[in-house]
Amino acid sequence: TKPDPQEPAKNPDDFEVQFFPESGSLLAGGIQTVGFKALGVDGLAEDVKGTIFNQRDEEQTSFVSSHRGMGKAVFMVQPGDRYYARVTNAAMIEKRIDLPGVEESGIHLAITANRNRINFAIRNHTTLPIDSLRLLVHLRGEVVLHASLSKYEGQ
Repeated sequence: TKPDPQEPAKNPDDFEVQFFPESGSLLAGGIQTVGFKALGVDGLAEDVKGTIFNQRDEEQTSFVSSHRGMGKAVFMVQPGDRYYARVTNAAMIEKRIDLPGVEESGIHLAITANRNRINFAIRNHTTLPIDSLRLLVHLRGEVVLHASLSKYEGQ
């Protein structure tokens, strides 16, 4: 088919990046990991590097993709701040991308793997008591853990 003359031609070096805060949102008042995935216009992985800034243009952290256009950035999320990233691909195209908004209340679950152990840490910025929360872990559709929480960290 012929290209639509009304539609602008796509730059083959263009790309897009999506950011995925751990636990689904940026929760104010702590260090947080944000995953990202970069794709070219062809839908294939795109290697990128970038820097995250707050609304005052103060640098928070830098990042680089580590596997097929994916990677992570870790930084302190401050109450009332907004964040954006300046991201550059191998073709030296730079884009500014807004990160999701900061939430003042919510529950943040951080998971880390260390050898054969999986550790968790919870930040609870709600009025819910810890013993009213439950942790559900499933792997390939099978429940491997379903338990009430009694502490904010564990394995």
